[in-house]
Amino acid sequence: MACARHIVGPCKRPLVCLPTAVGTRSFKNIIYLVDTGAPITELSPHAFDALGVEAVPVAAHTNLNGQRCHVRLCAQNGNHPDIPVLGADYMSTLQLLLLVNYKANTVTLDVVP
Repeated sequence: MACARHIVGPCKRPLVCLPTAVGTRSFKNIIYLVDTGAPITELSPHAFDALGVEAVPVAAHTNLNGQRCHVRLCAQNGNHPDIPVLGADYMSTLQLLLLVNYKANTVTLDVVP
């Protein structure tokens, strides 16, 4: 699952682009803010809309980069109500190694051997 083509976004915030789907709908590339301090992965209303979900749910089961992942709706009164967040739940469940290389402006997620 090595993903080394990711970016460091505005204000040097690490962002990754991962294929995401809800139910039997087709995959769409969603850009996530990588947040090791966020316990749960979140999708924004805009991301749910892009994934073809008409009624925005409070929570949903998704296929995130080929792995089943429970997500919730971004807190609408939080710091980033419309930014999808890749949380510690996803990264720890898959035992991922996160490498943020500010010199190369890349973010890498890889499975720990």
